[in-house]
Amino acid sequence: MFEKKYHYDAVSPAVERLKDQGYTVDFDLEGNYLIAEDEKIPLDDVRVTDLYHFENESDLSDDSIVYAVLSKNGTKGFLVSGSGMYTEEVKDRLEQALV
Repeated sequence: MFEKKYHYDAVSPAVERLKDQGYTVDFDLEGNYLIAEDEKIPLDDVRVTDLYHFENESDLSDDSIVYAVLSKNGTKGFLVSGSGMYTEEVKDRLEQALV
């Protein structure tokens, strides 16, 4: 899996670090696609190159995951998933895309 390179206490520093590494597209998930302003990429065409998981110790239902994604066409971006935002099936598909 991944080497643990960085630890962040919040989502925003992780996102800023990814942006510094060229992961600049802020994706949303719609069905089986990652969506950005002018991009619609099937999940099957995406690799997850890194992820950061954040747990709120005072409220375990308030978890977040930041996925760094790379598409087959070379687009680099990120997807922020809050607790309950996406189905377990979608989370499983993203985790299957781990490099």
